[in-house]
Amino acid sequence: MKRRFLLATVLALGMFVAPAVAQEDAEALAARVAAALGGRDRLEALEGWRIVSDVEGIGLEGSAVSRFQLPDRQRNELDLGPLSLLLVVRDEGGWHRDHNGHVVALDPHDHADARTSLYVDAFRPWLDPPATSGLEIVGPAEVGGRPAIRVRIHPPGGNEAEIAVDAETALPLELRQRDHAGLGLEVMRMGDYRSVDGVQVPFELTSYNDQLPENRSLYRIREVRWDPPLAAGLFERPAEQSDVTFPAGVTSLELPLAYQAGHLFVPAHLIGQGVGVDGVLLLDTATTLSMLDRGVAEELGLAREGDLSGLAVGGTLDIELTRLPFLQVGGVLVEEQVVGVADLAAGIREQLGVQVLGLLGYDFFSRMVVTLDYGGVCSLHHGNTWRVPADGVTLPLTFVDQQPVVAGTLDGIHGGGWRLDTGADALTVHAPAAEAWDLRGDHGDGVALSATGMGGETAARRLVADRFQLGAYALDAPRIVVPEAPGGVLRAEGIVGNLGNEILENFTVTVDFSGRRVHLQPGPRAADGLRVHTVDFDVGWVGTRVEVLWVAPEGVGHAAGLRAGQRVVKIGGRQALDWTEGELARLWAGEAGSRTTLVIREDRGRRRVSLEIPPAP
Repeated sequence: MKRRFLLATVLALGMFVAPAVAQEDAEALAARVAAALGGRDRLEALEGWRIVSDVEGIGLEGSAVSRFQLPDRQRNELDLGPLSLLLVVRDEGGWHRDHNGHVVALDPHDHADARTSLYVDAFRPWLDPPATSGLEIVGPAEVGGRPAIRVRIHPPGGNEAEIAVDAETALPLELRQRDHAGLGLEVMRMGDYRSVDGVQVPFELTSYNDQLPENRSLYRIREVRWDPPLAAGLFERPAEQSDVTFPAGVTSLELPLAYQAGHLFVPAHLIGQGVGVDGVLLLDTATTLSMLDRGVAEELGLAREGDLSGLAVGGTLDIELTRLPFLQVGGVLVEEQVVGVADLAAGIREQLGVQVLGLLGYDFFSRMVVTLDYGGVCSLHHGNTWRVPADGVTLPLTFVDQQPVVAGTLDGIHGGGWRLDTGADALTVHAPAAEAWDLRGDHGDGVALSATGMGGETAARRLVADRFQLGAYALDAPRIVVPEAPGGVLRAEGIVGNLGNEILENFTVTVDFSGRRVHLQPGPRAADGLRVHTVDFDVGWVGTRVEVLWVAPEGVGHAAGLRAGQRVVKIGGRQALDWTEGELARLWAGEAGSRTTLVIREDRGRRRVSLEIPPAP
């Protein structure tokens, strides 16, 4: 049940510029680009600028303001109907304020994307030597019916991108960057160039993702000012809008949690235009925008606007936007939330047998710490009041388009980032990873089934893998779902799969989006194959070798010099190849002694590592 909203895309403002001439080397091409844009001296003299644009897209109209201060500062503001977004970038980091006023620091990939945009906007690919920018000519192309040459850049501190330049005019036509999730390309088309004080500026820009071209946004620039005065504080962390209220004197509270048909539901009370509705909401950590069923929005008298598409499991979903005045979950009140509106309830009722008001996603989880006890209790914790329990393990979260991702390993060798997804029941492997790992070759064809979501159905197979490793915990013989004809988010390459409730139900799960972490404690549903590692690393089989599979950052194993991928030749005086998977699992679970020695093979020879193994709890 996943949707991907291109809110970050509509923040991509500026002058994405580049020219092209066939058969030139990179240095000559860069010189031609600089000359076409106004000349090297004129471009290098710029220290900053301010651009104001009219914006229309996804059925909405508004405006955008982009400010730059070279060499490393950028501020993008977007007001598009109910959406008000802000992005602030500095060399050492940056922040994003979302559609509901919540401020988060940019993760490394988003910061690198912003660095790439700033690098291109500041004309640096054409002013820096190719060896610095990584500028290379890819080959001929065609953009909008015009002959072009595509070049690739590798900006310092940024992500790789490609720019298509007009073969005749040497002016840029298009910028392309791979999106974070690996679902498609973020595209910016440029046209209607005009000279502003000797610098060529594209006054019309169109942005979209090639997997959702209907979600395109058109920018028409109406004002460009070079080197304007910039107010103090523009590039500092933005102010945050508080929209969550706990009962007076309460920092943590509990409410019922229903676990039915592999999904989680909590009771809620919604208030619209003088009308209240009671019911249940589905908890979905991987939904980028909380959602209401269209019938519920109508019952609450909420005005709807916009027309956008989101990616779901089976394809796409048609979405509108509205502003929900009040949402109450337990005793917690969340006010003035911009949420999506779609036809949800009938499909969820048919699939899961539960009548819902909608979904709680990123907007909800990012504003508090949430503990999910699959035995029937959901706990909400205010701000920084939650404390990490003494037992269990804490794993880092990264975010891809506001979706939480945690590291995990399948079968001891297939590692990657898995979307932490309480809106899914299964452990699902995305199609690119399933094919690369040859899971059906290793585990057979399994059983045919349909993976269902709000975008429709996708044919899939259910297989049984050998093992799934999540931090210090290993689950034996996990069931996995492998799509056969993937649609929607199941095509993503940047994330290897979805970590659903069939795995998570073995734990009490605490999700801390603001702290970028998830805490796992073995719960009453823990399967017989669940083993609790008492060490902060894992060593196991990789094909015909024994290797270090995982090492916790800043832990005991890390301090001793263990790193993922190292080859292990001896364990406890025995040849590593003589150890079985079961013996290794028991060793790291504290069942076979309190100390052992590893011998690691390195380029310069062998190294002994002595390690303490705490006893099992």
